[in-house]
Amino acid sequence: MKPNRRPPARKRERSKSAAIEDVSGENWDSEVIGLLLRDGESSGSVIRPEPSPTAPLPRKENDLSRANLTGADLSEAHLNGAELVLAQLSHAELRKARLAGARLSHANLNGADLKGVDLNGADLSFADLTQTDLRDANLLRANLENADLRAADLRAARMSTARLAHAKLAGALFDESTTLPFERSEALELGLLYTGTDAEPDVEVVSGGEGVE
Repeated sequence: MKPNRRPPARKRERSKSAAIEDVSGENWDSEVIGLLLRDGESSGSVIRPEPSPTAPLPRKENDLSRANLTGADLSEAHLNGAELVLAQLSHAELRKARLAGARLSHANLNGADLKGVDLNGADLSFADLTQTDLRDANLLRANLENADLRAADLRAARMSTARLAHAKLAGALFDESTTLPFERSEALELGLLYTGTDAEPDVEVVSGGEGVE
């Protein structure tokens, strides 16, 4: 008589669904950010897929549209071409991040640290860039149409080929090393504040801020 053998235990299947994470205030390096995907049903959270060499990604890499990255440390992150439409990036640390060609339209970047960031060719239309630090930023060929740049720091920013139609610029700072797509006199008329070494102390600044036509 053959001894009874217990049937082999069934292996517990691992869920293929990605774990949802709220990344507000977290620190993320460039490799982690490259794996973050949009989660359309979780009010701006982002998801990190479980590692799988064969399973296809449900959405393309670098899609962080609507993600909540408020206060996140993304300094020196490699995010060229990333999708960040409607993303919440207020007070985020983005120093020297690479965002060339990224889509940031309607994103909230209020108070973000963007010093030295590469935004060459990026789409920042309708973005909230109020009180951002954009010193030494590369904004060449960037689309800033209808963006709100009031009180932003644009000293040493390169933006001679940026598109600024209808952008709000009142109170933004610039100096002799800022390359704007218009003359200094027009910048003053638009409400920008000149802080260069040759600034005239008694110059009258018009601060209507209706935006660039």
